[in-house]
Amino acid sequence: MSTISLARPVVSGVTTLGHGRRVVVWTQGCTLACSGCMSRDTWQGETADTAVQRVDELADLILRLVESDTLDGLTVSGGEPFQQAAAVAELVERVRAGTRSDRFDLLVYSGYTLEHLRERGDDHRQRVLASVDVLVDGRFREGEPTDAAHRGSANQRLHRFTELALSRYARADEACRPSLQVVATGDALTWIGIPRRGELDQHRAALAESGLALEGTSW
Repeated sequence: MSTISLARPVVSGVTTLGHGRRVVVWTQGCTLACSGCMSRDTWQGETADTAVQRVDELADLILRLVESDTLDGLTVSGGEPFQQAAAVAELVERVRAGTRSDRFDLLVYSGYTLEHLRERGDDHRQRVLASVDVLVDGRFREGEPTDAAHRGSANQRLHRFTELALSRYARADEACRPSLQVVATGDALTWIGIPRRGELDQHRAALAESGLALEGTSW
């Protein structure tokens, strides 16, 4: 059976990485290594902390969460999801088959541009693009800050492929302060979202004054 390498536990009820309340999957591994990346812990391939999960089991978990938690969509981030294209293709196809396409949207983040994925991508990458509603593309550029929703730098674009995406993300290009969400998973607190430049340093300093160390961030 196909497996997928995950950087973090799956989180449900996320409100900062797409429309509404969502379930989010973070893949492990990214060779793009963008300067200033907030998630450097996801760059390596499989590590001692990597969770390797069967894709069918992950899809079943997501569908159970959707059924029990009335979620609006799935977001796949990373790491670089398209560096596990076969597994991600199977995942989004299974989730797509188990959800209503007029109520549940699929959003994938990638450091690759849409043009690169279409021109140089293999069949698995094309399968991902055919299944999702939204792609946020482009490398993170530390020197190009933006207030656009769901993006970390001004060069990144939000592509809407479906009628649902056109409706839900119609105003996504307007200025919108990026937001952070704190989610408790077990005994850990995870920050989820896309902060403004310098915002993480401010929070890190405030936590340090209370004797707390920030080990990692997610986006």
